[in-house]
Amino acid sequence: MKPIRVYLVNDNRLLRESVKRLFDATSDIGLVGTAATAATAIEDLSSVSPHIVLLQCNRSEGGYSCALQRVKARFSRIKVLMLGMSDDEEDFFTAIRYGATGYLLRDASTDDVLEAVRSLHRNEAVIPKSLSLALVELAAGVRA
Repeated sequence: MKPIRVYLVNDNRLLRESVKRLFDATSDIGLVGTAATAATAIEDLSSVSPHIVLLQCNRSEGGYSCALQRVKARFSRIKVLMLGMSDDEEDFFTAIRYGATGYLLRDASTDDVLEAVRSLHRNEAVIPKSLSLALVELAAGVRA
């Protein structure tokens, strides 16, 4: 079985190195690249062909929605997992609208990250339980 190919975008070097070590310890997930900025990632994604991009961007790049839009505009088939996100419903809805297929909160564990990557690879969405009712209500038209 070929490993799930993952690319990480995060401006925190410690987090990038930690995620690399996490994935190196698994046989089914491989980190094919990292970048501190979305701009750098956009340049790399064509050459490394990841299945999933883990994305957490800083405000200096226009925030995560700008970076997410840029990734999805160029690479629509790549699934995007938002990392370290807030539990604010509007942030969550914005990420979903711009193409995120997964959303992990700041308190996610390493096991949560591994399971989220595997779930996305199985074509399953990753939604925090604390935000799932808000999404259902939005889809049902109960929430504006």
